[in-house]
Amino acid sequence: MKATRKFRPGPKWKGLRPVHAAAVSRPRRSELLHALERETSPVIVFIFSRAACDDAAHQCRRDGLMFTTPEERRDIEAIAQSRLVDFSDDDLKALEYADFIDCLRRGLAMHHAGMVPAFREIVEPV
Repeated sequence: MKATRKFRPGPKWKGLRPVHAAAVSRPRRSELLHALERETSPVIVFIFSRAACDDAAHQCRRDGLMFTTPEERRDIEAIAQSRLVDFSDDDLKALEYADFIDCLRRGLAMHHAGMVPAFREIVEPV
């Protein structure tokens, strides 16, 4: 059976995408997490880069995701403060603690080998 031109790769098809691909777009990470939050919780997303892991949490933060109640936010603050009593304000500023704790308050956390051990202790379950 001889192949027809439309099924053979070649210059005619380079750079073209199927018509249906344009109609479907990939959801933003925050949209996916928001949809999953209604179905199940907690959700763990594996990202294979430290920088991308941090960026993902900060993207969800910028998108306004909030997965915690006011009571849970107070509990998170208390846990974080108890683990960081030996850190100076300058240390916390250098470690971008304000961004880290804001993510945690929202129910977002990153966890990777590049984290300060005290931050990792806050994120890991007891």
